Amino acid sequence: MRKRTTKDRRTGARTLVIRLTRSETLNYAMAEWLRASTVPCLLPFKYESTDKAVLFYYDITGCVTLKSYFRTELVPDQYGRMLYSLADVTDACTAQGIPVGCVQWKPKMVYVSCDTGQVQYVIVPATGLPVLSDGPGTLLSEMGRAKNIRFLSAEDRRLQESVFDYRQRNTVFSAVEYRSFLDMLFPVLAAMAGAEATITEHTSTVARSINMQRGAVLDPVALLAGTASVEDVNRGRSVGQLVMDNVSGASAFVPVAPPASAPPAAVSPWTARPSAAPPLPTRNTQSAAGAPPMRGPVPVPASVPMPVAPPPPARYATSPSSAGFEVTRIRDGQMLTASGTLAGRATIGRSREADLCVEGNGRVSRIHATITAMGDGRFAVTDHNSVNGTYVRGHLLPHGGTDYLSDGETFALAGDEFVIRALR
Repeated sequence: MRKRTTKDRRTGARTLVIRLTRSETLNYAMAEWLRASTVPCLLPFKYESTDKAVLFYYDITGCVTLKSYFRTELVPDQYGRMLYSLADVTDACTAQGIPVGCVQWKPKMVYVSCDTGQVQYVIVPATGLPVLSDGPGTLLSEMGRAKNIRFLSAEDRRLQESVFDYRQRNTVFSAVEYRSFLDMLFPVLAAMAGAEATITEHTSTVARSINMQRGAVLDPVALLAGTASVEDVNRGRSVGQLVMDNVSGASAFVPVAPPASAPPAAVSPWTARPSAAPPLPTRNTQSAAGAPPMRGPVPVPASVPMPVAPPPPARYATSPSSAGFEVTRIRDGQMLTASGTLAGRATIGRSREADLCVEGNGRVSRIHATITAMGDGRFAVTDHNSVNGTYVRGHLLPHGGTDYLSDGETFALAGDEFVIRALR
């Protein structure tokens, strides 16, 4: 993509213009949401799509870049609102399923309104964008550096030092942990809850897009249909509990009941069900006559669906006849094979320590997921608390969650799509 800034000499209006290149395509659903969005932390947006070009327009009138804003002397309220804006934009991206790579995280591409002091971000609604190493954690590092942050009062330097220390201790960015940290650091702003209330109220009324780009999201738990938001899940828990539980708010083994209107689920070997017939009476009828009659299992009403839970890890062992499996990355054909001792279970990630090492995508976590051969032709894909998400047939898994694939189906790690096949 190509970027330039224009200025109307008559009105003084300034506009950031982004033009897509041939390898990039418009994400229409995301562009329409941005055009209608009133989220304060996003720049006003319009777009134009023709046969010749796709152009995005962002109104930056009366704004300066965050890189320039770093040169000013701040008060705690300004610094706090700057930090909260990062939490707000990550919450907005999570609610809409916007990948991390669509947000411009460099300080020179983040803007601050001179009138209100609101920090505003640029989201590029397109697919095929170049894979960048920047993310919310990168921007937080810039916001916590001593050379970037200056205060009117030297006593307020402790705020910058706290942010720097938090970033050093949390190399992986978590939106939930980060907001909890800010609420403790800025109790007055937390009590006001202006930014959080605005984001929550707006995103709860916007319909979820069914055509969003598959990619990384920042806090996948909020995307689970029919579940409470991360704020509701973690409101009554301490920061220590959140850290110990890996701040997911979800477990791979929580029973999930299908909706009442859905057709009956297929019978699973892990589904609890009553026995076919009550136990037979004993032959000693005289002793049985004085005893209470034996009862069979209590029938379950047809309207109440039986919960189906994924099998525990101990039952993941594959059959001895399994020859293993292979996963192939669709975009370049990179093939990874799990055979021999790895035929039943293999980890996948960008680390050399992973059983299946994925190269060429820095957004893949070191140990991103685990693939287990079930022995019945299926494969269990378990997320390993990845940063940029694990998708199974296009559906995002919660942190630590598990879903199942058949031979020849697809899954995705941080935007890279793979197809899995059993070895014969």
